Amino acid sequence: MIMIKKIDKNFWKNSKVLVTGHSGFKGFWLCNYLKILNAKVYGVSLEKNKYFNYKNIVEKQFFINLTNKQKLNKIINEVKPTIIFHFAAQSLVSEGYKDPTNTYLSNLIGTSNLLEICKKKKTIKSLLIITSDKCYKIRKTIYPFKESDEISGDDPYSASKACQEIIAWSFAKSFYHNKNKYNIATCRAGNIIGGGDFSKNRLIPDIIKSLFLNKKLLIRNISFLRPWQHVLEPITGYIILAQKISSNNKKYSDAFNFGPNKKNIVSVGSVLKLIKKINFSIKWKVIKLKSFHESKYLSLNNNKSKKILKYYPNLDLLHGLKLTYNWYENFYKKKKNPVEFTQSQIKYYLNLFYE
Repeated sequence: MIMIKKIDKNFWKNSKVLVTGHSGFKGFWLCNYLKILNAKVYGVSLEKNKYFNYKNIVEKQFFINLTNKQKLNKIINEVKPTIIFHFAAQSLVSEGYKDPTNTYLSNLIGTSNLLEICKKKKTIKSLLIITSDKCYKIRKTIYPFKESDEISGDDPYSASKACQEIIAWSFAKSFYHNKNKYNIATCRAGNIIGGGDFSKNRLIPDIIKSLFLNKKLLIRNISFLRPWQHVLEPITGYIILAQKISSNNKKYSDAFNFGPNKKNIVSVGSVLKLIKKINFSIKWKVIKLKSFHESKYLSLNNNKSKKILKYYPNLDLLHGLKLTYNWYENFYKKKKNPVEFTQSQIKYYLNLFYE
């Protein structure tokens, strides 16, 4: 456990922050996090979140498709943000197979439009493009990807994330850096767990459905290795990076991995065993199903974010899983206000590691 004070509350107080994709899983957590830091948060997404009420979290919400450049520009002109977190994207590997064209339109054109608009805005101090650990060219061995490794994509979703990286850095080098604007960074993370994720074909949401909604838990790839981390870890990394990049120092205008420590890089089977320690009633069935292609091994090297950003992940996997389980237990069984409970977990995390 490494306790370092890296959250500058004075920096965030009354800062105008625009979160694209705010109604998504990570967007929801970031908006709540920023609210606790007393930032003025604005959200733009394709549609509303049917599970949560953002009334007391954001100053204002906008619902548009980011492929509409004119509407997006109007929103940015109205909000006048100093910081932008770009989450908005089609975020599922399985959906990428079902609808590759929409995946490319959303992830590529939306990102390009945002970068095109922001290159003309002098008030924006930090622009973080959130991509994915799926952007790397897959290797068939256990290898922790470094930011300098080749990017690629063997499926539509992964390819779209690699393209987001290419688009971001083409804009940075062509229009930002040559004007001494070093306010762009890309963030790569994956296999994020935590309350409020209701996505299909994801391990933790499927486990939760089996425990609280009596759904059958079918496991496809029990031996696959992944870098599991609670959502509060990468979100904290993004916040630290946004603070630092606002200084316009070119060493921060770069790609950064936000991955867990090595102990959190475990197989699907290991995650199931840890869940069993939390709730022994869990049952699953391993199936052989011809499905979409997924890489067997995936892990991230986080040395760069440690060295340059002084960002260190703190939660071990069991702790993260307990926080996740407690969130869903309060949501499904105790019927507690999900916004209030989410903010209580954020405050718990901040008090534990950053106060």
